[in-house]
Amino acid sequence: MYQASIPGKYGKHITFDLNSKTKNAPLIVFAHGFKGFKDWGTFNLLSEKFTNEGICFVKFNFSHNGTTPKDLTNFTDLEAFGNNNYSIELNDLEVLLDFLETKNEFSNWYDFSNLALIGHSRGGGIVLLKAAADPRIKKVITLAALLDLGRTLNPPNVNEWEEKGVIFIPNARTNQQMPLYWQFRENYLQHFEALSIELNAENITCPALIIHGNNDEAVDVEQAIRIKDLIPHAQLEIIEETGHTFGASHPWNKEQLPKKSEEFVDLILNFIKS
Repeated sequence: MYQASIPGKYGKHITFDLNSKTKNAPLIVFAHGFKGFKDWGTFNLLSEKFTNEGICFVKFNFSHNGTTPKDLTNFTDLEAFGNNNYSIELNDLEVLLDFLETKNEFSNWYDFSNLALIGHSRGGGIVLLKAAADPRIKKVITLAALLDLGRTLNPPNVNEWEEKGVIFIPNARTNQQMPLYWQFRENYLQHFEALSIELNAENITCPALIIHGNNDEAVDVEQAIRIKDLIPHAQLEIIEETGHTFGASHPWNKEQLPKKSEEFVDLILNFIKS
């Protein structure tokens, strides 16, 4: 596995891992979700699983996810976290894809013309928007994806948020109070047409695979059904008796993926190889 960082557009670096065991392999780029990071839970096991199947797997940290290139698994840059927004995340993905498309020290490991995106949760929404706008993407896969990226931007304390300029989101795992600055909501409203999956879904013409757990406690499975309605050619797979992380948690100290994660891996492999 190779690890590298490249500068993002907004003053922070995008750190990524590239894992491949064969030259000129099909390429998957994986995007994490809210309060996630590239080394969360089972993501390293996922990388190994796909590379063992002859695929080049790239997972990355969004530049403003709260981690840093010096500390990849802790939220030590809460100022960056608070100043993150969907436009930054889309731009981060663009910067990474542009880097991978141009000749670089890793180019011989993958075939950029055979590019698929996978996104979990909020990352699923980001990859759908990217697939709608970028013909370089040949397949798109979502795991427990958000359809409505604006659903959390009208909390009961929205007036307090505007007045104070910040609200705090608790992280139950780390016991941190994580800031979200008012700019997050302003950016979404300012760029609503570009950030609306509903408005852009008709532009997703590449093959799409939508995977969701029927017991998702964070993003209701109805959102997956609605995504399928918006992308009629998409393949929808609902995994029974599993939630938002498909049995995974952080940290994950076992050497095997959870059973429900194995199920989505099999679905993705069949989809990628079809």
